[in-house]
Amino acid sequence: MTFNYSVELQDRTSISDTNRRRVAGLLDFDGSLDGFWAQTSASTGMDGYSSGSYPADMDFDAKWFAKVGPSSTSNSAFAIGINKTTGKVCYFGSGIHGSYDVGGTIGELMKATINFQGSGNQPLIRGEVAYSNYTTATSTNGPGVSLGAVAAGEDFYAGAYVQGSTSGSMIAVLVSSTDASNFAAGTTRATFTTFNSTAAELVKVEGPITDTAWRVELTGSTNPAYNLLVAIGKK
Repeated sequence: MTFNYSVELQDRTSISDTNRRRVAGLLDFDGSLDGFWAQTSASTGMDGYSSGSYPADMDFDAKWFAKVGPSSTSNSAFAIGINKTTGKVCYFGSGIHGSYDVGGTIGELMKATINFQGSGNQPLIRGEVAYSNYTTATSTNGPGVSLGAVAAGEDFYAGAYVQGSTSGSMIAVLVSSTDASNFAAGTTRATFTTFNSTAAELVKVEGPITDTAWRVELTGSTNPAYNLLVAIGKK
């Protein structure tokens, strides 16, 4: 897995200058995921998370999780990391899946690579996993995560990734915060579209937010049967 996060440097050299002048322009990022091609009749993609509309026949080491896509023609929220445990670091944002390459040398395992680029006017966020589970519960709360306060000038981001939902399933997901770890009176900060199929969504909330503890809440679910990962962060 590789990420490149950069800023476009614009030349503002004047005719009287003896050295170049440059100013920072727009931020940009791109990345790639490398794995092995492993076609199955019922592939669930990477680490048990079905891959939606983009090619599913990729066998990644169990430590990786990913949702990139769903196509080369539209923006999609994504999350990538090495451990789905709550509180572990992950990177998420909005991007476009640009290419899917499969190939290899005779005698070697066939490799597969997904390349993607940032899009949707959203940054690359270094956050953490706030919820990750396969659940059939109609209503449940995730554990508290100590993300910290969101300062003035910062934004809070939350990304939800629903995979493997069964026909008739529906799930409502929100993220709340509080200044107390027991969440006796949490405040809803981010509400996602009600999901009824494999999907991904990124939500942005402007700071400041003085609360320091955060959690994911699942409400209003109908016949739930799905994999769900939620990432949160601030930037």
